[in-house]
Amino acid sequence: MTRIPKLREAEIQRLVGKRSFERGMEYYRSGAVFNTRRQKSALKAACTGSSKSPYRVQVSFGENDSMEAACTCPVGASGRCKHVAALLICWREKPQEFFEAESLSTLLERCSRGELIELIGRLLERQPDLEATVEDMLPTAGVPGVSPQAETYRNQVAALLHRTPETPAAAARLREQLLAIKEIGDAFAHQREFSSAAVVYQAIAAEFVERAESFDERHTELFDVLNECVDALGQCLAGRIDEADVRTAILKSLVEIYRFDLVYRATARHDVPELIVSHATNSEKRLVADWICRLLPSVKSRSDRRTFGGLLLDLEGGRLDHEAFCRLCREADRTFDLVRRLVKLGRIDEAVEEAEKADTYDLLKVADLLVRQRRADLAESLLSRRYETTSEQSLGQWLEKHRAARNDQLAVLELSEKVFRLRPEFEAYCRLRTLARELGNWNDLQPRLLAFLEQSGQMQLLVEIHLDENEVDRALELVTADGPHGGYGLELEVAKAAERSRPHEALGIYRNHVERLIGRRGRENYAEACRFLRKIRTLMNRAGAVRGWGDYVKDLRQRHGALSALLEEMATAKL
Repeated sequence: MTRIPKLREAEIQRLVGKRSFERGMEYYRSGAVFNTRRQKSALKAACTGSSKSPYRVQVSFGENDSMEAACTCPVGASGRCKHVAALLICWREKPQEFFEAESLSTLLERCSRGELIELIGRLLERQPDLEATVEDMLPTAGVPGVSPQAETYRNQVAALLHRTPETPAAAARLREQLLAIKEIGDAFAHQREFSSAAVVYQAIAAEFVERAESFDERHTELFDVLNECVDALGQCLAGRIDEADVRTAILKSLVEIYRFDLVYRATARHDVPELIVSHATNSEKRLVADWICRLLPSVKSRSDRRTFGGLLLDLEGGRLDHEAFCRLCREADRTFDLVRRLVKLGRIDEAVEEAEKADTYDLLKVADLLVRQRRADLAESLLSRRYETTSEQSLGQWLEKHRAARNDQLAVLELSEKVFRLRPEFEAYCRLRTLARELGNWNDLQPRLLAFLEQSGQMQLLVEIHLDENEVDRALELVTADGPHGGYGLELEVAKAAERSRPHEALGIYRNHVERLIGRRGRENYAEACRFLRKIRTLMNRAGAVRGWGDYVKDLRQRHGALSALLEEMATAKL
């Protein structure tokens, strides 16, 4: 039997990903994993999640510690979900809680023909509605197996749903009957016959959606069956289904369930778009996008239109040009997405113009975005103008909180500047710059700080700052006027930064450094000098001064001809 390894945390994180590992640790610590067991070379468990029914999780180990994992959650087919992570963490931390269990197939193999017939008979006594399904799935003469017929399952579900349950007990009974039909699809999925499994799930979902108007808030547990069908269809879509028509039908079912949730229940499962975006091919995404585009004009509710628009952006946002992206955002009332795009492109005036059309919810999100982009003054101006005309409480609360925070930050900025003047350091300068930019004060503060540093003779720090702020010309002026500040290392950093914009000045610094190295004597210094000579040759070739390079090397050899070790190093470096 294959050994089941106890994986290290780093190995689990590599297998499932950092995000899934972190969420899996939360699930493990909360006790979400239960019914843990071993079956030969596999670990199995149940794990509570967002669905009412626990997810089934399995990890199988092969030779050389190879691993295959799966979970019945919407994104578990890849084996990288948080529930798989929780199972592996549980095995690592508490292997003694995994009892040895025999597989169902092993147990069934021990049964005689008569025992199996009796077992099926007892199942049908408990679930009489399964009889027609069992008959439909029985092998026929000369045919290995019968493919499931959607009409058969739809008729069974229709028969169950034709009468609205009046009592909680009747609703519970109906739920169990629907789940019994779904389990037939689960059996197909377990055998990786995903196309057949999808037929069962789609039949349940389609009939349920068609008749759901007869149910109300007293029957919420029945909607759990629909949710489980969504999870199962996601598993099928993630499975290896090659038939394009089957995949299209699954996608169509998911979109219909999503639309039904929005219209009928005024909400929608957030994971339906995730299932489509994660598992659909590019051509399938375009097909779904076309369906939604045709559907969008008929959607009356602004909230529903925004929701569908969000799914459209997930499907197509990455391949739309700017104008098409903006047009979609306006048609679907996705104002925040439009403003965020404009801010990212640096088109602030257009972003503000669009933000002024936003509702309060989106306007608050825009304000937070502008604060993160260090445009707090603009955010405050936007909300102040709206508040003056509407007096909405949420706007007033944001402004009050922002102004209080701003006053606190101004006090922090003032104190930080005093500390910096007493002890000038590069890290403190960077912190001051970040805070002042957030408050919109940097343009006033920066000249004062630079003047202070120059007056106090902090030339090394000034050079570091100019390099960090890409002020290469100013850094060059400082290192060439009075010699290197803070050692030759900083001077060489300036030269490296100036190679493209000021190549002649960079060459001058490098040549001086070569002379210094040669003057120190020693083979190590000669080898280092050759490294800079190669850099000088590259820069001169780039500047079109090939002849100048030859003259320079010739002069160098003549002046230092007595240094045989230097000449040897130059020959080795092919200089």
